[in-house]
Amino acid sequence: PQLPPTNHQPPTTNHHPQLLKVHYANLSYRETQLKIDQQSDIAKVPALSKHMPVKRRSEPIDLSEHESECDVHYIRHICDSHVVLQFVVKNRVEGQRMEDVRVKLFIDNDSYELVDEIPLQALPYNSTGSCYVVLKTFQTVGTISTSFSCELQFETLRKESMMGAPRIYSDSVTLSNIELSTSD
Repeated sequence: PQLPPTNHQPPTTNHHPQLLKVHYANLSYRETQLKIDQQSDIAKVPALSKHMPVKRRSEPIDLSEHESECDVHYIRHICDSHVVLQFVVKNRVEGQRMEDVRVKLFIDNDSYELVDEIPLQALPYNSTGSCYVVLKTFQTVGTISTSFSCELQFETLRKESMMGAPRIYSDSVTLSNIELSTSD
């Protein structure tokens, strides 16, 4: 069907186009920051709120083998003087409940300092959760790229037999290296 013609006139031009551009730029920046904060799980973690606001964040980067007992990827959240690494973990072992889930970084340079680790308390089978590592960044001359080896560490509760009491076992999974750059 055809729409009837309208007498709609184009909007009149503003006498101050530069003011509109500045106003739009400020709104756009604030909206972007709000979206980053809202999309970021770290905004919901009280222990991480002191590192806000997040200036930018990376896309998720896989760290685990596709056949491993859990899927792990990480997201870099870049703040003023810190980098918050969010490790998103999915438990794929049926009947296994992971507890005290954390990622251990092996830091061997002066560009970053470990400030805090926030473990995931419990992760039942087929569920996803996040644990965090906070790194302090230091001023550098030029760009320095760093690679950290890391491993997923957790505890599991297992029964040895039908009659036996469950026992707690510590376990770990070696992950791919994490790449960070002072230009992030």
